[in-house]
Amino acid sequence: MKAGSFVASAASILIVFIFISPVLSGEMDTGFFISIVRGVFSLIKTMSWYFTNYIDQLATHNEYIKDLNFLLGLDEIEGATDRPELISPAFSSLEFRNVRFKYPKTEKYILNGISFKIESGRHYALVGVNGAGKTTIIKLIAGLYGEYEGDILINGTDIKNYTQSEMKSFVSALFQDFARYYISLKDNVLLGNVNEIKNECINEKLVKTLDHMGLGKMIDSLPQGMDTPLGKICMKSLRILPGVVRLLTAVAKP
Repeated sequence: MKAGSFVASAASILIVFIFISPVLSGEMDTGFFISIVRGVFSLIKTMSWYFTNYIDQLATHNEYIKDLNFLLGLDEIEGATDRPELISPAFSSLEFRNVRFKYPKTEKYILNGISFKIESGRHYALVGVNGAGKTTIIKLIAGLYGEYEGDILINGTDIKNYTQSEMKSFVSALFQDFARYYISLKDNVLLGNVNEIKNECINEKLVKTLDHMGLGKMIDSLPQGMDTPLGKICMKSLRILPGVVRLLTAVAKP
């Protein structure tokens, strides 16, 4: 932005100096010179504002491109898109053995030599202050991070030896920084049980689940009920859809 202002100022001064010579030689009167100078300064001011605005937009969009390139450059884990096993394996125990973990590109260990064992048939709670590592433990159990030290065992077997399908059937997690996908409300809920999406009885289960969650009345108020797309992009598309249909209909008429 400073560079843009400097270039604009330099251009203004240069143009003024160029027109001084014709004024001094009598080829241009003073009034015309003042009019040109005012016009030049107004033009340069406008150009400077647009230049700064475009540079700001370029910098903002460049940050989005960085995120996109980072996403596209990630290695794909084998079996990442596989569905969970239809029949979940029996669970008996989960054990952490001297696990140490730090997030990528950081030096601080969030978990530093933690060990514990969770057994089937009992209830457990992880309690601690913010940043203590509670969510990190859950993410490690779910297999979201594989670069850790120590051992994490399910039923006595290292989680790295399980397939993605088996791990997905073991663990179901809902994090506080949840994602709402830009698809219909119905599909957002059904993603929690992808193996039964095409089941004929799934709609009945879906309605019971939503009623149990107290969302029945809210769904009735949506434009398309459970088929209403969620997210700003989808809702905006939903609003302009009737206009697009009318336009296409008008164009198609003979």
